[in-house]
Amino acid sequence: MFEKQADSVPQPSDILQISDAYKPSKPLDPVVEDGLQPRGRWSHDYRPLPYDGGFLPIVPMVDAVLKTGFRGWFSIEVFDSGKDGKGKKTTDLNAFALKAMESYKRLVKEASQSSVTARKPEWQTMLSVCLGSQNLPTLYIMALKTV
Repeated sequence: MFEKQADSVPQPSDILQISDAYKPSKPLDPVVEDGLQPRGRWSHDYRPLPYDGGFLPIVPMVDAVLKTGFRGWFSIEVFDSGKDGKGKKTTDLNAFALKAMESYKRLVKEASQSSVTARKPEWQTMLSVCLGSQNLPTLYIMALKTV
């Protein structure tokens, strides 16, 4: 699916921002809530860690990017209010950070299975967790580098 796009990228980028997403069980109401249209609410509340219930084709997309020669920083933004978008509490940030790192390593490993991209990844990492309302983490940004 992404092969054609991978062949057309003239020069690798410095950073790859990636997110997975939950697929809502029904379309979001077509109204503005908290200043957000439905697509904005989907982006704001339905973005889990890779492999944590999302449905987007993240492995083939990352594989296509790695085939361009990209070996740089990944930014993974997580806005996870659960599959229903109503709220999800994460109180153990150490456990979340470990889970996040494992999901990233799994993503790069699975995307690197082709002969073109296969190599043992090395990691440089930074994890930032921002606290939102009620001191619950609502935005997670991971910058991870595959070298």
